[in-house]
Amino acid sequence: MGDSITSNKVDARTSKVQTYADMCERSIKCALWLKKQGVKPGDIIGLCTDNNLNALLILLGTLYVGAISNTWDHKLSPMMARYFLSLTSPKIVFTISSSAASLTQAAKELGMNLKVITLDKLDGYESLEEDVMRDHDTRDIDEFKCFTTQPDDIAIIVPSSGTTGLPKGTEVSHYSLYYSMQPDKYCDLIDHTCIVTSTIRWHYGVLMAYKIIAANAKKIIVPDDDDAEGFCRIIKKYRVTLAATDPFMLIKLIKNKLLDKYRMPTLKVIISSGAHLKKKYLEALREKLPGVFVSNNYGTTDTACICSASTRTTTLGSVGYVSSTVRIKIADQETEEALGPNKVGELRVKTVTMMQGYHNNPKETKQAFDSDDWFHSGDLAYYNDDGEIYIVDRISDFINFRSITVSPGEIEMF
Repeated sequence: MGDSITSNKVDARTSKVQTYADMCERSIKCALWLKKQGVKPGDIIGLCTDNNLNALLILLGTLYVGAISNTWDHKLSPMMARYFLSLTSPKIVFTISSSAASLTQAAKELGMNLKVITLDKLDGYESLEEDVMRDHDTRDIDEFKCFTTQPDDIAIIVPSSGTTGLPKGTEVSHYSLYYSMQPDKYCDLIDHTCIVTSTIRWHYGVLMAYKIIAANAKKIIVPDDDDAEGFCRIIKKYRVTLAATDPFMLIKLIKNKLLDKYRMPTLKVIISSGAHLKKKYLEALREKLPGVFVSNNYGTTDTACICSASTRTTTLGSVGYVSSTVRIKIADQETEEALGPNKVGELRVKTVTMMQGYHNNPKETKQAFDSDDWFHSGDLAYYNDDGEIYIVDRISDFINFRSITVSPGEIEMF
């Protein structure tokens, strides 16, 4: 699991370091603890956390015992806590202290016997350090064997973006994760010092966490907030070379003129994902950071992959060419016919990493695909004569703020 000395994670808030050797041992301790709690293959383990140094330990430990990780938002209102628990019925939930009370109250209202573990310390709750990581025999750690899963077994359940209502539980298989971890999928991260603002609530955050390990790269754990100047200071302090973030952070850098104040000479690559970054902002980034390659990516939680990504030779404003093993179709919304170049229609997708379905929701799963099994992305797009893809708009009136989609119905429930 990487070089234990030179490759590590660093928490930008506390400067605490975790080597890959630490991560390996602590994730096994987590797996051993889960087994002691009676967790079996196929059980669901919830994880509601911000960008936390120990979040990946829970994901890995859950994976080792064949259980399913169900990631969720770390800022849980009482309503969303009830929705989350009723949707997937997790056996145990790991969370940060600020969400523990909401989860406990929701479980009580639902009549669930739920164990809540805090990643930090909170009176009245078991914690990761005081309970999960303690009292493990060294021999048990050394001789630990992972559970053998099948390719189509569910590895993780991540919330959908919520563009058609409240988030659904998107089921992603072990094969999907495995395919996304092939060397050609992470080789561009090798030798980089990375920051990823996306939390593991998002499939992209989970995937990037795993890819950074596979690439033996270094990751700086950054706060999940909209502090654009803090973002710049972290890049400068830790000599970050690759930053993966959402368009809204990049737009703040431009509008607040922070790129005049912070030149960021170590930065080599910016990956933009979560929403479409318009051409005018790409032009501004190119002007202010001429030595930095900005990759404009497109993908969805449901497809569980990057469907397309711009390269150093693609046209500014596009989201690049279709990724390998991904197929797209631009469909006329009325006739369902496939459209040719430069004609706007719904972007539909087929890919080997496609979700298994929405958890306990066969109706929504069926509706997500057309009669020929193409996935409805809900995005309006076109491709030009060279095959470059351009995102035009969404087929919805939902509110998108910092890559978080909020339905009017959800607001009305408060």
